[in-house]
Amino acid sequence: MYELLRKKVLKRTIIRIIVSLVIITVYLACYGKELMAVLTGPVKITEGINLEEYEGKVVTFDANCVLSEYIRFEEKNTKTFVKKITNIGYLAFDEENGKFFGIQLGAKKETQMNSLMDESVDYFIGNTEDIPAGIKVRGTLVKLKGEELRHFNSTVDYLFANVPEFKDYAIPYVIVNGTIGSDNATTFYVIGSVVLFTLLHLIYVIVNFIRRKYTKHFDKYLQNNQTVSLSAIEADFEAAKQFGKEIWIGKNWTIFISGVRGHIHDNRDIIWAYYYQRTGKYSVSEVKLYKKDKTIASIPAGKKLSMEILEYYGKTQPHMVIGYNKETEKLYQNNFNDFLEIKYNNAMTLEDRNSN
Repeated sequence: MYELLRKKVLKRTIIRIIVSLVIITVYLACYGKELMAVLTGPVKITEGINLEEYEGKVVTFDANCVLSEYIRFEEKNTKTFVKKITNIGYLAFDEENGKFFGIQLGAKKETQMNSLMDESVDYFIGNTEDIPAGIKVRGTLVKLKGEELRHFNSTVDYLFANVPEFKDYAIPYVIVNGTIGSDNATTFYVIGSVVLFTLLHLIYVIVNFIRRKYTKHFDKYLQNNQTVSLSAIEADFEAAKQFGKEIWIGKNWTIFISGVRGHIHDNRDIIWAYYYQRTGKYSVSEVKLYKKDKTIASIPAGKKLSMEILEYYGKTQPHMVIGYNKETEKLYQNNFNDFLEIKYNNAMTLEDRNSN
């Protein structure tokens, strides 16, 4: 029995390992650079840095001097067709390196940025010597292209029409605030959390299999029922009727595999069984087993297989209530002793009488 369980669980474990490795490999292929950037920390734009060398990497920049907007990004609600500004691109001046480039921030910072632009223009043209407090930008450095590049160049041409030599210091790059790679930081960390969970699950299933955790429920059952021998369970298992590939129902025990573990339940402890299904995002299809100690177990199975299991229980386990209705549930919840009188008590009395 244990050898068969080991083979079944091994197959499930291998499938989980393969799926986990595929997920991790795809993630590293898509986000490897971004992950490395997060692990090593963002690059701070300081004096002497060559910005072009950090394309695609996460950088930080203290934007103390912002001269103008150069583009606004909008999205349209597909139901109401109302447009909403999401991001705004600004032309920033890196005084330490004498370069102009773009920074892109969420529209929620528009008021703050308008004030900063007023202060920046005064500082840039020499009306004040006070450097604006500015704003710290952290995001991915991206090379401008397409429409955004055209707007950037148009803004540079307009601002520096009277000082054309300044155009030579404008470089076509933008720091997209709050992003890691092509995704916003929240999306990146959510995806990363899923992959981290996948990695931990991979380790968990491997360790569980090596440590033979698939027999844990059997070991616990035998410990709690010391009058029962493993040989008796194995004999019942050998004579059991198999349902699907991983469910066995014998005269005395129900055994099945769920996840990467084997499960065992004494049929005498099961007092009520019915099919349960939930559709939608978190769909479920299973046979629910209500036990005399008021715990509930579930056998994962499709509807057809579940009905076969319930039919078999009905023929071989006279103490079980089979099927669901509200009156049965109400009796179970509100008057457990009366629930046991439906079938369980009479069946147990008859069984004890026949065994004497």
